[in-house]
Amino acid sequence: MGTPERLAALRGYCLTRDRHRCVITRVFDRQQLKERRKQPPAIDDDVNELTSTDNYNILEVAHILPFALTKEDGGELVSPLPSPPPPLSP
Repeated sequence: MGTPERLAALRGYCLTRDRHRCVITRVFDRQQLKERRKQPPAIDDDVNELTSTDNYNILEVAHILPFALTKEDGGELVSPLPSPPPPLSP
């Protein structure tokens, strides 16, 4: 998968994680609104109806990856930190 495709996938994962809302203003993503209006009723990820009186905007995604936590290995950036331990069994 090339860089544009990887960035598009990462953008999609971030928007899904944030429930298609800005994490600061809670404004819903306008592009996602258009998709959800194709099959009424349009609802958000919390099962609330999206109305014409709500605020919508085209959202951007910020990737905050500290460069100090990565190193280059054969052209790819990898984390020098060890993998986290597996979760404890109940």
